[in-house]
Amino acid sequence: MRKAKETDIHDLYAIYSHESVSPYMGFDPCTLNEFTHLFSELESGGEFIVEETNQNVVAVCKVTRRTRRLRHSAYIGSLAVHISQQGKGLGKEFFGSIIGQLKNEGLTRLELLVAADNTKAIKLFSSFGFVIEGTHKCYFSRSDSNELFSEHTMAWIKNT
Repeated sequence: MRKAKETDIHDLYAIYSHESVSPYMGFDPCTLNEFTHLFSELESGGEFIVEETNQNVVAVCKVTRRTRRLRHSAYIGSLAVHISQQGKGLGKEFFGSIIGQLKNEGLTRLELLVAADNTKAIKLFSSFGFVIEGTHKCYFSRSDSNELFSEHTMAWIKNT
């Protein structure tokens, strides 16, 4: 695992723009040029982490450690795995490493948002002890639909 770099943009774009990933991200499919600008947003305000295999980025996740009254917690977002690695356990291993690192830092609350229709991700997060704390109804839109979609807040809390 390492911090994402600008030279990763093509690999990240391939991951995030794939049809198995893009409906569940916080942004609509876009051009590579638009994604280049989005990359700057993704890497600001947190740690944009990638997993690399054979010099190609195969998984990505953003971690934002909170401060002040929330210094015991972190927000995890934009987790995605390259289509060639989906279903092989890489995502579980990658996510597990991130969760383990955050727990080792002494954080006692980890939270994330997940599209309510993303059953694979909900199952993955649940396997690490995350529970649904609530649902944001009609929370977000997708460019290919007139429908509004719901999203769950999930959290892992130490000793619960």
